[in-house]
Amino acid sequence: MTVKTPAQISFQQGKQQRRQGNLAASIDCFRETIRLQADFVPAYNNLANALQADGQIEPAIALYQQALLLAPDMAVLHCNLASLWQLQGEHQRAITVYQQAIALNPDFFWRTIIWAKPWSLKVILPKR
Repeated sequence: MTVKTPAQISFQQGKQQRRQGNLAASIDCFRETIRLQADFVPAYNNLANALQADGQIEPAIALYQQALLLAPDMAVLHCNLASLWQLQGEHQRAITVYQQAIALNPDFFWRTIIWAKPWSLKVILPKR
């Protein structure tokens, strides 16, 4: 039996709160996870996602950027950050970060864009 750390427990609670629709509680849990373990990258990603859902775009961008300092090879972080840049109208920034995601993991990138964020194709694909 594997014993979970307090950070892992807090992270799981945050995910559970989010599934139950308790956005504020999930935000608190993910913040607590980061406080307990500052290099817990999935907590940054989930906290940024929750903040985005709460309309807190600037803090979400900052969290994705912090997470990328810890895990620069995670394509999902690049995709999530790029989608926020795109929503903010920062298209050149979005393109640059999407290109980084493609370089890291082309299959993940295209699966994400085609199935989860088809509106992103407007920024990435050339106009005809």
